[in-house]
Amino acid sequence: MASPGNLVTRVLAAVVLAPAVLAAIYFGGWIFATMLAVAGFIGLHEWFSLVGVKVRDHLQIAGQLCLAAVVAVVYLVGLAEALVLLGLWTTAVLALAMAAGHRHFLLVGLGIPYVGVPLVLMIWLREQPDDGWGLVMWLFLVVWATDIGGYFAGRAIGG
Repeated sequence: MASPGNLVTRVLAAVVLAPAVLAAIYFGGWIFATMLAVAGFIGLHEWFSLVGVKVRDHLQIAGQLCLAAVVAVVYLVGLAEALVLLGLWTTAVLALAMAAGHRHFLLVGLGIPYVGVPLVLMIWLREQPDDGWGLVMWLFLVVWATDIGGYFAGRAIGG
């Protein structure tokens, strides 16, 4: 069973982060793209940690550069070009991981599209002129609601 302090920490984090996330969604543009890029860097770092890539390893650096480039391309050029770049860069990182003899080279390579595709699509969705803001807001609210519901359901059943 989670301690009450865990809930307090979660609530305090939400009180601090939710307004910033909501503002980024509202304003869109480079503010939203930057917020997602930071989240993507954190997510890719976690992925690489799980599959045994060290923090300053050339694979991690290449992956982070890929995310930065893809975020810039989707925001400045377009979705198709960003997805092509993501595919090419994923192939390059996969080849680097194989050449380095990484034990989990497939997992290393798959981390980039696993993190990058949702990033690209979220930025593209927010940039839709008619209802991009509303769709992204709805998506975030649904995810937050299910996460909160899952937390309390887990506490209720002892998980």
